[in-house]
Amino acid sequence: MKRNVIACAAALSAAAATLLAAPSDAFAAACSALTNPAYFTGSSAVKPLLKTASSPLLAANPSIQIVYKSQGSCTAPDAIVNGTKITGTGTYWDANGTELTCDLTVGGDTVDVGVSDVYSSSCNVTLTSGQKDFFGPVQVMNIIAPIASTETSISAEALYAILGYGGTMYQVAPWTDVNFLMIRNATSGTQQMWANAIGLPASKWKGQDKGGSGAVLTAVSGSATPNATIGILASDVADVNRTTIKILAYQHKGQKCGYLPDSSATTFDKINVREGRYATWGPLHVIANVDGQGNPSNARAAQVVNYFTRKGLSDALKKTQTDAEIAAHTIPLCAMKVSRTAEVGAESSFQPDEPCGCYFDSKVGTAAASCKACPGGDTDCTGTANTHCRFGYCEAK
Repeated sequence: MKRNVIACAAALSAAAATLLAAPSDAFAAACSALTNPAYFTGSSAVKPLLKTASSPLLAANPSIQIVYKSQGSCTAPDAIVNGTKITGTGTYWDANGTELTCDLTVGGDTVDVGVSDVYSSSCNVTLTSGQKDFFGPVQVMNIIAPIASTETSISAEALYAILGYGGTMYQVAPWTDVNFLMIRNATSGTQQMWANAIGLPASKWKGQDKGGSGAVLTAVSGSATPNATIGILASDVADVNRTTIKILAYQHKGQKCGYLPDSSATTFDKINVREGRYATWGPLHVIANVDGQGNPSNARAAQVVNYFTRKGLSDALKKTQTDAEIAAHTIPLCAMKVSRTAEVGAESSFQPDEPCGCYFDSKVGTAAASCKACPGGDTDCTGTANTHCRFGYCEAK
C-alpha cells in the first residue's frame, strides 16, 4: 500500500489530559481470592494494554483474572528466570474495565507471565531453554516535551550529550538543566530502549528519576519551563495525552532528518514505525516458563500467551484482540511491514501471515484509497492484489 511521502523534520545537529490515578480500594481483597488469577509483572508502559486485554480474558473459558504488579520491564525476565516473587499491592480490572487493587500474599506470589518492552539481553538477563520470549504488539517509545514547548525535533547525538552530561558540558540548548530532564531508571524498558538507540547505558543517564510513566507525564506536562523540559514515554501513554505534551521528531544515527512515529503530529497511523523510518520501537515481550516443546508450562500462562500471539483464536477473538491492541495505542504485528530481532536493531521487510494493515488504518482514521472494503467477504476481493477479506478489508493474504 503506497502513501504520500511522510513528513521528515529537521533535527538538532549537535549532536519535542493528565492521567487520573485509579482510586484505591478502601479494603483491598486478597489477590489469591480472585477467580483463577494470573500474576504479571514488568513494564509500567504496558498497563493500558493489560487493561484492554483483561475483559476478553475474563470472558474466556476458563476465565483468567490478570493481576499486575508494575515494577519496570527488567523485573519481568528476572521474575521468570530467577523466580523472584511479587509482594505488596496488585492491580486488576473488572469486566467493565474498572481498575481495582488487591493484596498480594505476604510471602510473595509466583509470577506466571513477565511483560517487558525490551529484550531480556537489554536487562542483562539470559533466558534458558526453560523460558521463552513470545512477541506481542509493537510498543513505540518517544521523546516528549510540554505542549507549550517551541521545540519540534531532536537527534540521537543531541540526546547523548543532554542525557550523558546533564548540562555540565557539551550543552545542547535549550535542554541544559538537569532538573528538567524527566527520565526513568535502568529497570525501565523505555529507558533501556532509548539507551540502545543513542548508545548511552541506561544507568549512566543524568536527570530526574520519576519512577514510572505517570510521574514522567505529570512532570513534563506540568513544567513551568517548557522549552527546557523533555521526558521519555511509550505511545500508549503519550498518545492519549497529546493535549498536554508533544512528541518530538527523532533523527536516528545515520538519518538525514527526524521522523515522528506518525505521518503528522495529529494522526495516529504509526506509518513511520510500520514502514521502518522511526527507530525506537520493539515488540512487547511476553515471557513465560516453558516445557521441552517450547509451550508455556502452566495453564494460566499458556492461555495468556495464546491470547497475545493469537494461537488457536477464532476470527472473532482475533478481531477483539486486534481492537484491544489498537485501543491501547500499540501496533498489532499484523499491521507491521518491517521486523527486527534485536533492540533497535536492523530492520527487515516483513509480511504478516494474516495482514491487517487496512483495518488498522481504518481504526485510526487514515484508511488509504487503495484499501477496499469487503462486506461480502472474499468474493469482494476478486481481481485485486489483495485477495483475502480480513476484518472487513481486502488484504494481501
